[in-house]
Amino acid sequence: MSKRSLGPILAAMFLAAPLAVARADEAPSPDSPNAHCSVEEQCPHGVLCAYSFKPGAPDTPESQIQKAKELDCVDAAKKKGMELRCRHGGNYAGQHLYCPKGESGSWGGSKKGCGK
Repeated sequence: MSKRSLGPILAAMFLAAPLAVARADEAPSPDSPNAHCSVEEQCPHGVLCAYSFKPGAPDTPESQIQKAKELDCVDAAKKKGMELRCRHGGNYAGQHLYCPKGESGSWGGSKKGCGK
């Protein structure tokens, strides 16, 4: 690829990157389970498991402990037969709600689950 053609390609990528980031941080659709992601609305016996993603952050003992707690929570919920119902939070931190299969809460919308 020549240097002349590389410039316009890099410029287009540079301009498109902020649009992709802005789109990723949009609020969930009001009709989605993610907009109603609470134990009360989804399942009274659900389990909230924290998640976090910190790109570029140094790997410290504290971050390893936090990640282990997050994975332990997910493993415990799955061992109880729970399934991921929804996500409350953004791309980098929040909570996943795991519910017993078939259990529902006060929200009367779609019970299809997280992004399905």
